[in-house]
Amino acid sequence: MYAAYLFEAFRRARCLAVCVSVTLLVAQGASAQQGPAWRLASETGSLRLYRTALVAERPEGAAKALADIDRRLGIVGRNGPHKYALSPSVSLTPELGYDRNFNGGLETDTVRIGGQHWRVTPDTRAQASIYAGARLAVGQRFVWGAGRAVSVQSSATYRRALDNGMDYRALSVQACSENQLRHLSALDMCLSRSLVYRDRSTTKLSVATVGLSHILVQDNALSEASVTLGREFRPDNARNTASLHLRHLDRTHGAFSTRIFIGERVQGRSLTTVSAQVEHGRFIADRFYQIGLSHQRETGGQLLGQRHHRHEYGITLMLPVVFGLTPSIGYRRLRHDLSEFDGNHATFSIALPAYRF
Repeated sequence: MYAAYLFEAFRRARCLAVCVSVTLLVAQGASAQQGPAWRLASETGSLRLYRTALVAERPEGAAKALADIDRRLGIVGRNGPHKYALSPSVSLTPELGYDRNFNGGLETDTVRIGGQHWRVTPDTRAQASIYAGARLAVGQRFVWGAGRAVSVQSSATYRRALDNGMDYRALSVQACSENQLRHLSALDMCLSRSLVYRDRSTTKLSVATVGLSHILVQDNALSEASVTLGREFRPDNARNTASLHLRHLDRTHGAFSTRIFIGERVQGRSLTTVSAQVEHGRFIADRFYQIGLSHQRETGGQLLGQRHHRHEYGITLMLPVVFGLTPSIGYRRLRHDLSEFDGNHATFSIALPAYRF
C-alpha cells in the first residue's frame, strides 16, 4: 500500500520537477558554474549530505566543521569516547508575519447549500491579521554508541494579532533515535507530540515515524534519498502515512529537491492526503536563490453535510539573506468543492534570525 501511494505521488510531482527545472535553468546563463558541492549542501538543511560534501572536497576550514558534525553524529575515532552528552541548545526566534486565517475560522462569508445561501456568523469567520510573536526552542543531544545518538527537542510558540488581540499558541516535543548503519546510510526513528490552539480551532497530534536514508556519491554530484513511514494519532482517529524526499546537488546546475507525502483519507476529517514540493536552488552572482512549486490536497472533510475537499497550488521564490533576514514571495491558488472557498492570493514573509544562548 505504501509503495502504491509513493508511486502515485511521484508521478504527480514529476511534472512539477520539469517546470521548476526549466524555469531555473533559464537563469543558468547568469552563473553557469555553480562551484563546490559543499556550498550547495550548506543550504539544503541535511547535516549528513553536508558532511559527505565536506569529506569529498575538503575545503579550507573543513576539519573543524567535520569535527563538530562528527561529534553530533557520534562518529569518533577508535580511541574516542562513545558515550557523552552535548551542551543543551536554546534559541529564541522573533516572529512577524501575516496570516489570512489567524483564528482558524471558515474562509468565506456565505455558503450555498441546496440552492440556499447561508451567511457565516462573524465569530466563526476566518480573520486575517498581522501578528507578532516569538518561538522558544530547547534541545539536548546524547551519544550512546558509535554513530548512535538520541536527540530531544521542544518548542513553544506564541503569536498575538496586532489588530484584534487574538492569540495563537503552539507546543511541541520530539525525541529521535539516529543511527548510522554504514558510512552513507542511516536509520532514524522519531516520536513527536504537538498542540496548537487558535480562537476557533484546536489541534492535537502525535506522530511515530521510521525513516531510512542513503547518500550516493557521483562524479559531478551528490544525492540523498530518504523514505519515511509514519503513523499519526489524533483524539478521534489514526492513520498511516508515507513520504519520500530526494535531494540532488549538481556542481554545474545547482541543488534540486523533491518532497512527496501520502496520507490515508479519514472520512469526516479534512486532512492532507497528498502533497508534493519541488525546489531548485542555485548561486547567482554568489548569492543563493531558490524557487519552488507545490501542490497540496486535503480530502475527507464535510461542511453541513456537503463534501468539502481542498486543492492548493503554489509557487514561492526565496531570496538571499539580507542583514540576517530571509525574505520570500509567492502566489497561492485555492480550489474547493464549495466554490465559495476558492481564492487566489500573493504571499510575502520574512524569516527573522534566531538568538542562540
